[in-house]
Amino acid sequence: MLIAMVVVVASCNDDDSNYIPSYITELMMAQTNSDSVVAKLTLDDGRSFAVKSQQIKSKHPNALMRCYATISVESDGSNVKVYEITGVESSVPVLADSVKFQGKDPVNVVSVWKSGGYVNLCLAPLVNAGEKYRTAFCLDSISSRTAYVSFLFQRPDTTIEAYSTNYYRSIPLDSSLYPSPFDSLQIRINTYNGIKVYKFRG
Repeated sequence: MLIAMVVVVASCNDDDSNYIPSYITELMMAQTNSDSVVAKLTLDDGRSFAVKSQQIKSKHPNALMRCYATISVESDGSNVKVYEITGVESSVPVLADSVKFQGKDPVNVVSVWKSGGYVNLCLAPLVNAGEKYRTAFCLDSISSRTAYVSFLFQRPDTTIEAYSTNYYRSIPLDSSLYPSPFDSLQIRINTYNGIKVYKFRG
């Protein structure tokens, strides 16, 4: 089970003031040790890096987590420095009949892509700053070897659509986690330009 992390911003040492790192900002996997400290980060292309010089605490020991992070890699590739890291939900979509809200409000789609065994989404809902909203990825059905998933979004009735915020989510493609096997996954998202459909091979 993938577990959300605590947001951590890592500070730089004084002796780094003259060094401009090559930043990587993307979705990746984080592995914690028995002390709930992030010990390793793995990019979706398979490259793994140890986190040796920082104590980045999570809530969970010995956990594997999806996250969105900004890092720089040392020249010898032996270690990374983490500048910012936050957890990204990455669970299997819930069954549609278990969702208790309508979720018909539209969102903007920044990008949808496949990497690291996940379908990844960056969506941009329009809300009031700091306002809470409801989201769900629903598993509508699995038929003809395709898993059909819908994204639901609901903002409060009082919302003024004035502030855009990025919302990241990853959906695992491992079909063994679902009620029945499939070869492809299709996602429907209600946008301001109508329903958009994205399909990926498993």
